[in-house]
Amino acid sequence: MNEKLLNHYKEASRFTYAGPYEEYFKQLPDDIAELGNLVCGQIIHRVTLREGNTNANADLRYGDMDRYPWYRMRCEDDVFLTVVSMTAELFRMDQRGFIPDRAVEHKLVLCCRYVSVLMTAILKTKGYAARCRAGYAPYIQEGVSLDHWITEYYNEKQGRWIRIGADGFWKDGELSFDQYDIPKDSFDFAGSTWLDIRAGKTVLFSIAYPFEVFLKVSFN
Repeated sequence: MNEKLLNHYKEASRFTYAGPYEEYFKQLPDDIAELGNLVCGQIIHRVTLREGNTNANADLRYGDMDRYPWYRMRCEDDVFLTVVSMTAELFRMDQRGFIPDRAVEHKLVLCCRYVSVLMTAILKTKGYAARCRAGYAPYIQEGVSLDHWITEYYNEKQGRWIRIGADGFWKDGELSFDQYDIPKDSFDFAGSTWLDIRAGKTVLFSIAYPFEVFLKVSFN
């Protein structure tokens, strides 16, 4: 792998800059799956909050949504844009920081983009070359590929980029693969999708209710 490229992805951007939390991030779990599950436990996806204790959260794997305060925002995507702001707010609500037993009322309401940014930032502080990847996930809902962001990091021992999805608790058997080692053909990268659209192999459309969701449908 090109050393210059790896060094580029080890550097932080204005969004992934850890700032005063760099040393704190370094002490978080080194095991990727453990780290991903910990990060997932700090955040509620707005879809999960909207659906409450139904569908993916019927078993309360994301916590009891009835406990989320009525007066708080239902989507904080426009408030916590950077890793520093996200982390500061998590510490404000619970001074223990990233904890596995974080109360629902003390979680941030953010979509997958911010989970990807947060995971990428933490991995960078641990010395990994890491990057956010945008595209579409065909494994979330059968029949379509939904707009989704994941994280990709370079494993130097294995000599390859590994794709991970920390935005969700997937139990054994719910996916045909490890969410912390997503096969390349199980995630539709944005660039490849655009090329498929140009070639007439794919149609991309959006649904505006209850919020805009992009769907990718491919033809055999």
